[in-house]
Amino acid sequence: MSGVRLALRAALPARADLAALFAGAWAGLGAAELAARSVTVGGESLVAGELFDVTGSADGTARLEGDLRLADRVGRELAEGTLVVDGPLGHEAGAGMTGGRLEVIGSVGDAAGTGMAGGTLVVRGRAGHRAGAALPGRKKGMTGGELVVFGDVGDEAGAQMRRGLLAVGGSTGAAPGFAMLAGTLVVLGACGTDPGLLSKRGSIVALGPVTPPPTYRHACTAPFAVLRLVLLRLRDRAGLPVRPEQVAGTYRRYSGDFAESGKGEILAWVAP
Repeated sequence: MSGVRLALRAALPARADLAALFAGAWAGLGAAELAARSVTVGGESLVAGELFDVTGSADGTARLEGDLRLADRVGRELAEGTLVVDGPLGHEAGAGMTGGRLEVIGSVGDAAGTGMAGGTLVVRGRAGHRAGAALPGRKKGMTGGELVVFGDVGDEAGAQMRRGLLAVGGSTGAAPGFAMLAGTLVVLGACGTDPGLLSKRGSIVALGPVTPPPTYRHACTAPFAVLRLVLLRLRDRAGLPVRPEQVAGTYRRYSGDFAESGKGEILAWVAP
């Protein structure tokens, strides 16, 4: 990968806020300009060049390297360009993204992709709680974009989603799709307890074990052509291990949550 490389010089001594590093129009900036951007470590304002060795030239891409588990809000409100993080990240990775691509070759903390409106966020490891959910104080979670987590996620993944696609290659914690307004949540592993609880609309696609809440009702068992397109996209473009029998298979459709409007659904794959 060409572009700008930011290599962490030493372990972070405290939690860092890197939201400003890739905010706004950053894709045309070279090493010197990115090195001069503001970051905050333990409440102290610094510039990126004090934390990272910054090299390379502008081509719309950047790569962060190092142990950034204490680095929060990386790619927050990302709107353009391609950012690759070679290592773990802290909380709110890609929160509020409107465009561009953020790929994390590692795991992330809580609130990854919360409030996404566009763009693509790929997490090659696991994610914490409330991935793709609503930002604090907001009524809507993801309103667009695509969030793909290859590992497990914590509780309330996709809570209050309005639109967009959240795909989980592993299993979820409790209450995936809590209070969904719309959108699609695909889970390749096991769904945690109370999937789709208080959902108004939206779809949860369960390729692994799932137990719908008692406020859901079985509607039918059938193949779904639109679902095949979604699964093929996740397999062929995102690289998730969706199996041919899952693409071509039949699904039990449960309607709910009838504690709300009852217009949501859980589609549970029927293994042959």
